Amino acid sequence: VPVAGVLAEREMGGFLLISALVGIGVGLGAAGLVFLLDTFEDLLGPRLETLFDPIAHGWWAPSRAVVFLLVPLGLFLAWWLARRFAPEVSGDGVPEAIAALAVHGGRMRGRVGPLKVLATSLTVGLGGSAGREGPIVQIGGAVGSWVSRRFGLGEDQIRSLVAAGAGAGIGAAFNAPIAGMLFALEVILSSFAARHMSSIVIASISAAITSRLLVGPELALDAGFYRLNSFEELLAYGALAVLVVAVGLGFLWMLDRMEGFASRHERSLGWKRPVVAGILVAGLIFFEPQ
Repeated sequence: VPVAGVLAEREMGGFLLISALVGIGVGLGAAGLVFLLDTFEDLLGPRLETLFDPIAHGWWAPSRAVVFLLVPLGLFLAWWLARRFAPEVSGDGVPEAIAALAVHGGRMRGRVGPLKVLATSLTVGLGGSAGREGPIVQIGGAVGSWVSRRFGLGEDQIRSLVAAGAGAGIGAAFNAPIAGMLFALEVILSSFAARHMSSIVIASISAAITSRLLVGPELALDAGFYRLNSFEELLAYGALAVLVVAVGLGFLWMLDRMEGFASRHERSLGWKRPVVAGILVAGLIFFEPQ
């Protein structure tokens, strides 16, 4: 009965259609991001794989120093795009999507989506140590915000579609619409209200279907099959969980300190920030290619 009331109140037929459009748009954005990353990989991948082949060149091949050019270049270009056109595309994407909901009522500029795709392609495609899952969340949120504003929806509906777009990004990136739905409700909205759930479900499913049709199932994670042979194994799993939490807390502490340092010295660092960071990351890649 409550669900039926929500459907009637929000003219759910049209709203679900808009949610499906958001999901299709996010799926197209995810496919575009994969296409750009694959393009960079096709251009640079074979050469880099040859350079980092220890059998062909040894572990200390001077030619591998090309990473000291590519990685800083990618970070610098991404930094320039953010500084010149949209500061909100800097960062990994998830905090920015949450901030848009909490501070701006879900309103995100239309340029955020394509610029985030380009900045992520430059960062990851040129060898930077980063992923595409966080950025696709912000791209999806931007698609949801843009579509909802074009249809003149209210703030509550904009919030629903921004969260739906973010969840659809996860659904498209991992080919996992249910995980995307739960991510949008728990992480982005921090709410399991029924009025948001329907749009998030439709957007996540349509995004996963769209990306799968265009890219194929290669985005899916294949975890394989495992069997519990003895209950004593649970002790090892528990110890692993404690270790993972410790490493995660250490990582978050270090990340927070580095972001604080960068924000305090943003004016003085300027373009030197992405270049120096790129050189440091390139050094890690040089010594440990994996």
